[in-house]
Amino acid sequence: MKRYDFLIVGAGFAGSVCARQLADAGNSVLLIDKREHIAGNAYDLVNEHGILIHKYGPHIFHTNSKKVFEYLSKFTNWRF
Repeated sequence: MKRYDFLIVGAGFAGSVCARQLADAGNSVLLIDKREHIAGNAYDLVNEHGILIHKYGPHIFHTNSKKVFEYLSKFTNWRF
């Protein structure tokens, strides 16, 4: 059985960022979530009609931090 340095429960914003930071620092990380997808309540998907929907309701992310914006830009395309 594989052993991990860290177990992160919850693949929303906080859990995903913590897992990524720990993995980038050379740790082995197991990230788990009870849902079948990442992103927690901010998860969105394209439905059968090609329309982007927010499964758990709309979530708008705000920040004035250039550092936070640049970090997240490595993982997403923004819609302004």
